[in-house]
Amino acid sequence: MRAVDRAHFVLPDMPRAYAYVDSALPIGHKQTISAPHMHATALDLLQGHAVPGASVLDVGSGSGYLSAALGKLVGDQGGQVIGVEKHKELADRSIQNIKDASPELLEQQTVKIMPGNVLGSVLDSYGLFDAIHVGAAADEIPQTLVDKLKPGGRMVIPVGPQDSFQDLYCVDKDAAGNVTPFRLMSVAYVPLTRPDERESEE
Repeated sequence: MRAVDRAHFVLPDMPRAYAYVDSALPIGHKQTISAPHMHATALDLLQGHAVPGASVLDVGSGSGYLSAALGKLVGDQGGQVIGVEKHKELADRSIQNIKDASPELLEQQTVKIMPGNVLGSVLDSYGLFDAIHVGAAADEIPQTLVDKLKPGGRMVIPVGPQDSFQDLYCVDKDAAGNVTPFRLMSVAYVPLTRPDERESEE
């Protein structure tokens, strides 16, 4: 996280000091950049899976901050982070954010950001991932994402109602493909786009 300056990922009209406050901040389209302690929690939970050479999926990539931080972890040995954001404007802005903060992540194709709905068809051409981070609350653990997790992989995802607190889960898939979810803590996230919602919103 020290290698990715959060100031590049907040709205440009926001006082710079706000970027370093441990709080979620608005980034437009009713979305937020998560509080630093939540990004730290996600990175800590995924550290044994988001390793050099790994493939990582960042769902609801928003400002692009966590995608960039994950890119720093996996970039050696050809690792890659795919960030998917439902709002095209935010996806485009996050690419510029990463370019300003760590341009080598884009130049070396360590991080790729695209608009779309991960519960739709946007991942059809991609293989399996060693680690999946979901930055929006799902109604239940999506089988679509479980299916995209490699054996031995881990997903971190908030699950629960959209109008209340949710539970943060780790979902582990063992070498035989058996899936074990376990609850970690209560959290509050914006909602994940449902499968029947459109692929990208302008």
